[in-house]
Amino acid sequence: MRHFIILFTLLITFNFYANNEFGFDLPENHKLEATYSADLKEKGSIHLLITKEKGEKYFYLIPYYISKNGDFKELKTTQLSNIPSIISHHYDHNVFTITSYNKEKKALTIIDINTSDGSSTLHQEINFPNITSLFRLDNRTVIINKKNKYLFVKEIKTISSNKSYKIDIPKDKLKLYKLITKENATPINQNEYVEKGAISNRKVYISGSNITFTYENSIINTTEVMKIDYINESINLKSFGFSNNNKFLNFNTFIKENKLYTISSNKEDLVINLINLETEKVEKSISLNENLKDIYSESESFLKNAKKGKMKPTLTVNKTKDENLLIRIDQVNQTSYQYNHDWWFHHWWFHQQMMWQQQQMIQNQQQQMINSIPNGFGPNPEIYYNINNIIEDIVPIEFVINQEFEILKNASNDTKHSNIDKSKYIEPIEKDKDITNISISFSDTEMKYVYQNKKDKKVYIKTVDLDNN
Repeated sequence: MRHFIILFTLLITFNFYANNEFGFDLPENHKLEATYSADLKEKGSIHLLITKEKGEKYFYLIPYYISKNGDFKELKTTQLSNIPSIISHHYDHNVFTITSYNKEKKALTIIDINTSDGSSTLHQEINFPNITSLFRLDNRTVIINKKNKYLFVKEIKTISSNKSYKIDIPKDKLKLYKLITKENATPINQNEYVEKGAISNRKVYISGSNITFTYENSIINTTEVMKIDYINESINLKSFGFSNNNKFLNFNTFIKENKLYTISSNKEDLVINLINLETEKVEKSISLNENLKDIYSESESFLKNAKKGKMKPTLTVNKTKDENLLIRIDQVNQTSYQYNHDWWFHHWWFHQQMMWQQQQMIQNQQQQMINSIPNGFGPNPEIYYNINNIIEDIVPIEFVINQEFEILKNASNDTKHSNIDKSKYIEPIEKDKDITNISISFSDTEMKYVYQNKKDKKVYIKTVDLDNN
C-alpha cells in the first residue's frame, strides 16, 4: 500500500486562556486518535495530533511548535494513509524528524517537519528488517538489527541524510559475537539523568559511531565487551575476568566515556572497579567499608538487603555540572523492576498498545500486539506511574569522583541532566478522569502536556513549571 503525504492547513479555532494554557477545537467531523509530545531542549517543544475525518480512510498529522520564548505556531497538516507507529524522534537545524515503523508490514517511514517554514517531507522503505535495538539521540536516530554473521545499522539524521551500514563479523570473532548478541541487549540511554540502571546481563551503548555491547557472565564472573565502529567497520573484543570475586553474590556493570564500571556485592562488602577499556587496567577500586564509610552511613542495612535473592544492585554514572562524575548505587527487586531509560519511549508504547489492542480485537489479530519493538504513540503517563509502584525502602549510595577517580567529599552532586521526579507531576494527570489522549514532554524547567477534555472535546496544551528543589 502506498503511504503518501499531502500538505494543507485545517481550519482550527484557537482560544488562549492564560500564558500557560491554550485550547482549540478540532476541525469539523474530525476525531482525535492520538497525541505526541517532544521536548526540543533549548529549542522549545513540538506537539502532534493525529485525527481522522468521519467517513474517510486517511489520517491527519497536525503539528504545533512552541518556541523557547513561548511563541505558538501551527505547522502544515500532513495527510497519511496509515496511522504512524512512532519509534523515535530527534531535532536538528530546525528539522523535526519522526521515525515510524510498522512491524507487520516491515515498513520504515521517516517524516521531516521544518519548524521554520512548516513544510514536511516523507520517505518510506519497504522490507525493512526487524529492529533489535534503537537509540534516540538529540540529533539522530540509530537503529540496530543483529544477524547471525553481521550487524545492520541504520543512521537517520534527515530524509536526505540517512545511511545504512552492514558490518560483517570475521570468523575468528563470530563465536563471541553470537554469545554476546544471543539475546537482545538493553539499550542504555546516557542523554538524560539515569537514576537506576539496567539489570539485564546484555547491554548496548552508543558513542559517536561506536556501538558497544556487553555481556555479564555471572557464572564464571566475566564481562565480555565488543565495540563495533559501524562507519570504519572495525571490531574490538575484550574479556574481563573477576576470578578473585567468586565470593560475591551480585554483579552489574555500566560504561561511561570508555570506562567500564563494575559493582560486586555480598553481605560483607561492596566493591566498585573502574577499568580503562583501552588499556584494560583497573584504574581504581573503591570499597564501601574502606573508602565510603565517612560518606555513607547505611552500609549495614544496604549489605543486609543485598543478601535477598530477589534483589540486584544497579550502577549509574552521571556527569555533574562541574565536570565530575556522580556514582549512584541502588538495589532493585528483580521480579518487578523495569529499566525506564528514555522516559517518553515507554509512555507512548503503552498508549499505542492500548489503542492498537482495541483495533486488533476487532480484526481478531490481538496476538500481534505484543512486539519486541513497540508500535506506538504517546507518550502516555499511566505506565510510568504503575510500572514502578513497588519501591524498596533503600537509601542509595551516592558519591562524586573527579576525572582522576578521586573521591570528592564536599563536591556538588548537581548533574548536567536534571533529576526530575516525573511521577510527582504525572500522578495528578493520571488521576484526572475527565481528560484523555494525553502526551507529555519534560524539559529541565517545564512540563508540557497535551490532552483532550472529554466533556467539551477541545484539545489543550498546558505548561507547568517544575520545582526542582
